[in-house]
Amino acid sequence: MIYVCILKIKNDMTDFLNILGFEPNEEQKQALTQIEDFISSDADVFILKGSAGTGKTSVIKAITNKLTKENINFYLNAPTGRASAIIGEKTGQKSRTVHSRIYTPQKTEDGFVIKLIRKINTEEAFSVYLVDESSMINSTLVHDNTFLVSKPLLADFIDFVKQGNKKNKIIFIGDRFQLPPVYENFSSALSSDYLSKYFNLKCTSFELSKVMRQEEGSNILDIAVLIKNFIKQGYTNMNVPVRKEQYSTHAMKRYMSFFDSDKTDKTIAICSTNRDVDYWNNWVRRELGIASAYISEGDFIINQTTWINKSGNWVQKGEFGKIILISTEFETFADLTFTDAIIEFQTFSDTKKQVKAKILLNSLNTNHGILDEEREKKLYADVMKYNAKFRQSKDIADDKFLGAMRLKHGYAVTCHKAQGGEWDNVLIHPWKMGNNLQWAYTAVTRARKNVFSYVA
Repeated sequence: MIYVCILKIKNDMTDFLNILGFEPNEEQKQALTQIEDFISSDADVFILKGSAGTGKTSVIKAITNKLTKENINFYLNAPTGRASAIIGEKTGQKSRTVHSRIYTPQKTEDGFVIKLIRKINTEEAFSVYLVDESSMINSTLVHDNTFLVSKPLLADFIDFVKQGNKKNKIIFIGDRFQLPPVYENFSSALSSDYLSKYFNLKCTSFELSKVMRQEEGSNILDIAVLIKNFIKQGYTNMNVPVRKEQYSTHAMKRYMSFFDSDKTDKTIAICSTNRDVDYWNNWVRRELGIASAYISEGDFIINQTTWINKSGNWVQKGEFGKIILISTEFETFADLTFTDAIIEFQTFSDTKKQVKAKILLNSLNTNHGILDEEREKKLYADVMKYNAKFRQSKDIADDKFLGAMRLKHGYAVTCHKAQGGEWDNVLIHPWKMGNNLQWAYTAVTRARKNVFSYVA
């Protein structure tokens, strides 16, 4: 019996070696073995934790390929569109956002608000659900004025998974040193105690700690490890040793030297406040010679609200895109300005999706990309007054103005909006760099090649 078990482990490791193309380290071997044991056990959840550079993605790739080989149903997910595209590309597997996996968007009569209705999971076959970047999964009900849900995302996701088959399993993958969800002080999806206490789930977990070899010439992982160790020791501030330009103008020159108008994941500025985001977005656009006060062809954008059209196509809040075509004709309605555009968003495995949408131009000049309550109410009232079809259907897809997309420019973002994404080069605003270490760690680990800042 012992011989059979040893032979199985040896064969499994041979499979994993063939999948990965390299010999996994001892920690990765332990993680792979434990996940395999978990899949055949009576446990509900496996939590794979690991800081930047420890090889979480390699483990996911090996497991998903092994599940494919063994004909076991699995679904790969991530909290945001960018995170989903990244894990899909790195593993070679189809990935979706958690929202698109478990929700159907439904228009409401309350202006531009989208109601997310949890789908019924009709898949009865035993399945494994993997969620990358799980530190972003919220466990409290966030009152967002752009969409409505009845339960927190974590609760809805667990309900959905177990509805299909009570033996279904979840693998949460994430980095506990990153920022927790907004309005929360820890990442509940990465906590065995929380999942056991509030959902009565049997959990097991493993944490990768050994940092693998980083890209030659890059010190990003060295900086990340240093910040991580300070966090573990209970420090709240430190001098983060990223390259600091003497002036913000020098930082901008470096930003522009990296910028590539064809790649939205080449360069980003990560800021501490929405006010700073607007400042850097406007500055980058001036450096690019973009004359339009609103938006132009080639502009990088980030979607600010969940958007859905009459055909049921939707773009999730937080997805980055590029303006491919913009109309020169503006429409005015309810004292607001609109135009039409074709926007390209990145999806799975570096593919693209293009959507044609009407854009609310005024949102570009607001802090959060959405209108204040008074202007939203006026827009809704005017639509009710002039659009008989909408008055009857209360379907925002029946009104081009209510259904317009809300955007912000996408050259700079807050750290929370950057979370789950990766860029080759990251410029970090200095204000929170040394006095919020989780913020600093999250910002630094968004970079693949270069990270830099400037003297405040």
